[in-house]
Order: sequence, then structure tokens, then C-alpha cells
Amino acid sequence: MSWVAGQQLQGGKYTIERKLGTGGFGVTYLATTENHQQVVIKTLNETIIEHPDFAKFQQDFQDEALRMGKCSHPHIVKIYEFFQEGALPCLVLEYIDGEDLASWVTNRDTLPEAEALHYIQQIGEALVEVHNNGFLHRDLKPQNIMLRTGKSEAVLIDFGIAREFTPNLTQTHTQFVSDNYSPIEQYDRRAKRDVYTDIYSLAATLYAILTGELPMAAPVRAAGTELEPPKQFNSHLSDRVNHAILKGMALLPEDRPQSVQEWFQLLGIETALPPKPTTVAATFRLPSSPYRHKSLGALAVGVVAALASLGLSFAYWQGQSTREQLVLDEIQQLGRGEQYEACINTAINVRQTSPTYPSAQGWLNTCAEKLLEKAQQLAQAQDFKEAIIMAERLLPVNLVEAEARSLISQWSNKLIQQATKLYQEEGNIEDAIALIEIIPHTIPTNQQAQGAIAQWQKEWATNDTLLQEVQQALNSGNWPEVREKARKVTTSYWQKQIRTIIQTAEDRIPAIEVEAHNRFRQDVQKTCGDNLECIMYMCETQYGGTWFWGVNGSHCQLPVNLQVTPEQSSNI
Repeated sequence: MSWVAGQQLQGGKYTIERKLGTGGFGVTYLATTENHQQVVIKTLNETIIEHPDFAKFQQDFQDEALRMGKCSHPHIVKIYEFFQEGALPCLVLEYIDGEDLASWVTNRDTLPEAEALHYIQQIGEALVEVHNNGFLHRDLKPQNIMLRTGKSEAVLIDFGIAREFTPNLTQTHTQFVSDNYSPIEQYDRRAKRDVYTDIYSLAATLYAILTGELPMAAPVRAAGTELEPPKQFNSHLSDRVNHAILKGMALLPEDRPQSVQEWFQLLGIETALPPKPTTVAATFRLPSSPYRHKSLGALAVGVVAALASLGLSFAYWQGQSTREQLVLDEIQQLGRGEQYEACINTAINVRQTSPTYPSAQGWLNTCAEKLLEKAQQLAQAQDFKEAIIMAERLLPVNLVEAEARSLISQWSNKLIQQATKLYQEEGNIEDAIALIEIIPHTIPTNQQAQGAIAQWQKEWATNDTLLQEVQQALNSGNWPEVREKARKVTTSYWQKQIRTIIQTAEDRIPAIEVEAHNRFRQDVQKTCGDNLECIMYMCETQYGGTWFWGVNGSHCQLPVNLQVTPEQSSNI
């Protein structure tokens, strides 16, 4: 049973905000506490709830909580509480505002070497804490590393398949792999595992974030296909880091570094981690492959033979072990779980040479159509911003590209109208600009949006200058100038702000003009008496007026902007 927004757990202690994601076993929700702190609540998903072995999964989930509780480190996600909500076990975790490393690389680009090593050092140090507590993480990959927003901090998450281990002891392990990041020993339930198991996955993670390529699955390598060096994809990579990655991803456990400290030394990372004695991996020999230069059919037989000699069943290799099938399974799960964006992002990267490509394309098109429907629903609700953001993710999908582009163009016009109203009526220029800046540059409407932004910024600067001039006129009591400047202000927002000032100026100006004429007459009477030449001189020279001659007589027309002293103005 899925929880919905607003649902309360533990008698109101936690309130669900939204679902964050669903995995193979668990589902996570964003929630808030009574103190308005955001947390993540993890529980078992609906598939597991209906599973016949639900009781076992409950126990495994509780064991995960205990494992996480033992590991305290700045770069390991914090665990706050474990509780039962009905039949569901629940784990309350720290909410990390950010995105996982895989999404970061997918949405932006590969990381520079120095930045990648910075994050790998943090996660490596977190791993030491995990290992010192007697656990292996067993699922290290970019998707399980979060980057905090605004900070250069990486955090290790998801201990769902972490297990206790005893060096050099053969144990039966759960056969769970992340195909591109799991070492060869994780494909064999009875194989020995140690720190070198996690080092392989950490090296594979570094490979991925520096190249943007998925590392080749270990069983494929075991069948005779060479791992392409990361420097082949990233020519800027240093030889030292290139070598360290290949060493960390050595197929044989005994060929890898036997501790995080040892691998850090290969990378050139200096750390204060104390060197911990480790037991050298037991010999794990791979058969040589005589099939590399034979036909494709012979190569397939070689793959089967190599995997069989590693203790892996051909059925598992055929149905589950290949990267293509695992990826397709994930795509199907994402599509059925209505996680359409993730479905598209995964399906679009399936290569045309893959045997699962047709099926992946089918799911890609299905998820794209569903996501487009969601975008249209957002637009119907007048949420054009989110509709555009969602539709933009569909532009790489050929089936819906034309329709998505057309809709984005229509919605962009609506969005510009919303932003214009926000700017003109509410004076919120920052939010208005931010609203239309999301319009993709590949859409022609983007030029219209950029033009609107330039116009708003120019208007804003002009109005701001006018207001300063109005303020100066107010301070000097020059009400005619106040009115003149204030009337030049544009947009309804600014006009609302200055409307009272204009009205006040218009109320004051007649009184000022009367006062000016009275003062002129008094000065003339005192200085000129009946001397017309003197009166004309004072009108035009001292008061800046104009002398008019008419049929019925002559008079002095004083300027409208004749200033009155503050003392005189206060008496009006």
C-alpha cells in the first residue's frame, strides 16, 4: 500500500510529502517531522509486501537498519530511527538535498579528475568505517552516492545488501549484483569476499564518472573481452589515475589493492587513514580463453565455458547476468512503476547493437508517451513551467520529438504571458525572469523570452532612476517636477506605487502657483512701485517668467515649475 501526501505516521510524528523513488526492494518517501525537519522514510515496496517471503524481507530490512546504525561517518547517510507502521518496517534517514552522482554526470558532464578524486576520497574514507565495523557495502555505484547541493560533499547511501564478512572465510552470500560495478566474485554465492570486493566497485565508479561510460561487466571480461582503459574515453586523464583504476578493477581479487589505503596511494591521494592489515585474497584463477579470435558462435561457446568454470550457471548468464538484460529489467520496472523519466533516461542509452534494443525502444516510446501526457496535464492546470521542463526531456525521443517541440513552443508563449503579468502587476522581476529562463534555447520562442527580459531590465532601471529623481524633487519641495517625473513611470506596478505621490503633487501645485504670484506682486510693489519697465525686468529676469501684451492689458506669466522655499511650502 503506497502512502500519499499528507498521510501521517506514528500518530502524527511524521507527515508524508511525496514519494522519492522505488527500488527492487524498497520505496522511499520525503517526510517532515513535527518540528518541520525534512527526513527520508524508507520501507518495503508493494512487490515485496505481496511476496511469500515477506517475513524474511522484514528481517533483512531490520538488519539493514542495524548495520547502518553501527557506521557513523560524515560521508555516510545518518540514520535517525527505526519503527513499525502496521506490518511495515520503517527506517528514518537523513534527507540529503542534492542529487546522486549518476544523475549529475548524466545531466551535466563527466567530472574533472581533481573533483572526482575529491569525492572518491570521501567515499573511500566512509568505506573504511564500514569495513572497520566488519561489513562490506557490496553495492557501490554512482546511484548510491549523493552530492549535497552547494557543498563539495559526497554521501554514501543504501546499505540494503551490505553484509558482515570474515576475511578468507568461504561463506554463502546472497547473489545480488549491479552488473557494471560488481566484481567477479559477487557472481558466485560461495566465493570469498573482502575489502577488495568494494574496492573494485569504487574503482568502477571512478571509471564511470571520469568517462561517462558504463564499465564492462565482469562476466563479459571473464569471457575474454578486454576492459577498455578509461583514458581511451578521456584523454585528459592522468596516467597515474588511469593505472590506479585498472588496478582497482583487476579481474582477479588478489591482483587488486587489498585496502582502501593501498588504492589511495596508487591514486596519489594523501589521507590520514591508518593502514589496516588486510588478508591477501585467496587465489581466484580465471581460465584462459582460446576463443577470442574465433567466430562469434565460437566466442559464445567460450563465454559459456568461462562462466561455467567460474561456478556461474549458463541460465543465470542468459537471463540475468548480462548487462543488457539487467538494464531491460530495470527499464520495465521503471515503466511499470510510472517512473517515466528514469525509464526514458535508461532506455535511451541502450545501444543499437544490443539484443534488447527493440524491447528497450518499445519501452522508451511507451514511457515517452506517458510522460508527454503528464506534461499536458500540467499545462491544463496552468503549470506551464513544469510542463515545459517535463516535455524538454522528451526532445531526444524521435517518436514524440515533433509533438513535444510544438507543445513547448505553445506553452512558452503562455509562460511569457504569466511572467509578464508577474513583472508588470506585482513588480517581481527576479521571479519573472527565472520563470521564462527555463524555455529551451532550441525553441524559437526563447528569442522572444530573451527580448522580454532585456526590455524588463531596461524599464526597471529607467523607473528606478525616475523614482530617485522624484524623491529628490520631493525633498526640495518642487511639486511640479515631482508630477512631471512621476508621470513618466511605466508598468502598472510602478504606477500603483507612485499614484499617491502624483495626486499629492497635483493637490499642492495650485496652491504653490498662487503663493508664487502673491510673492511676485509683493516683491514688485516693494521694489518697483508703478515702474512698468522695472516690473517687466523682475518678471523675466528674476522670476523667469514671460511678459504678455494684450488688448485688455499686460501681465506676467510665471513658470509652472517656479520653486517655493520649504518655509513657504509649509505655509501653503
